[in-house]
Amino acid sequence: MRMARMALVVLGAAAVAYGCLLAWPEAARMVPWLVAGPVLHDAVLAPVVAAAGLLVARSLPAPARWWVRAGLVMTATLLLLAVPLVLRPGATVAPEPGLSHLALTRLAWWLAVLWAVVSVAARWSASRPRVRAARAEDHQAERRRQ
Repeated sequence: MRMARMALVVLGAAAVAYGCLLAWPEAARMVPWLVAGPVLHDAVLAPVVAAAGLLVARSLPAPARWWVRAGLVMTATLLLLAVPLVLRPGATVAPEPGLSHLALTRLAWWLAVLWAVVSVAARWSASRPRVRAARAEDHQAERRRQ
């Protein structure tokens, strides 16, 4: 077992060294992104997500909160993946005409579909406790009769 671990450590170190070797020519372009990413996350994204979570927690009924929070997380993920691809900072090849418009349209469409599903699920979820509460009251009334 110890030999297997050592072999995996050596293979992993070799893979990291090879990746660093390949990335070395692009190091000057990568450093700003590697520094700015965590700084922007901690200074901008984390407080915005925390404020949105607090707003959701205080303004929505408990059963709907999960759905809205999940929708917010999926929206943030879609935006984090799509915006750099659409804006293409530092791209050396110009995009095809209309490409960014098409990409933004698709992003907006997917966000609309996502929030339609979240809205339906949250409303359905918020209506469920009333049904459960009514069933529980009926069950308690039935027990009292016995």
